[in-house]
Amino acid sequence: KLIKELVKKGVSKKNKLNELTSSIKNDKQEYKKSWLSKSNEQLVSPGFFFNALRNYFPDETILISGNGSHKFAAAELFPVLKQREFICPTGTDLLGYGIPATIAAKLVNKNKTVIGIVSENNLMFNGLEMITAQYYKLGVIVFIIRDWLADQNQTIDKGKNLAMSTQIQKSLDIDSYAGSVHANFFVI
Repeated sequence: KLIKELVKKGVSKKNKLNELTSSIKNDKQEYKKSWLSKSNEQLVSPGFFFNALRNYFPDETILISGNGSHKFAAAELFPVLKQREFICPTGTDLLGYGIPATIAAKLVNKNKTVIGIVSENNLMFNGLEMITAQYYKLGVIVFIIRDWLADQNQTIDKGKNLAMSTQIQKSLDIDSYAGSVHANFFVI
């Protein structure tokens, strides 16, 4: 009965899978091209960033994304070549997810490259978890994305003072943080 109703509404039984697959592939290519059309001397474009990750690291690299606007860019722009090699939260209430998830992925995949992409707010929630990675000598790679405004829009109640939070966010000292968790870092 369900199939008959769907056919009445114009859905074919075979669902034109090849046509749909081709359309999705073309749309994804066009979307990626839009991120690669212009380079910026002051900022790293997500298109160039995810291309560099895919080209530099092994095919079986596991990418973990924390919560924030970078999660969507990672999902759309990082080519996942094998199953179970892109992990991200599905909800918007999971700030602080990225670093513990990166460490957990590396603990169970010691022979694979594991990369975490987190926002500064994620770092403020669970950044000291990197001591665990250091203790177990995991060698995880974590990119800290400065998309604090997007994270604040997701997490700050409308009644709170955005200006006060902005001052806190701008005071994050990556050099001191890296020293406290015995990590090396560089700014791109």
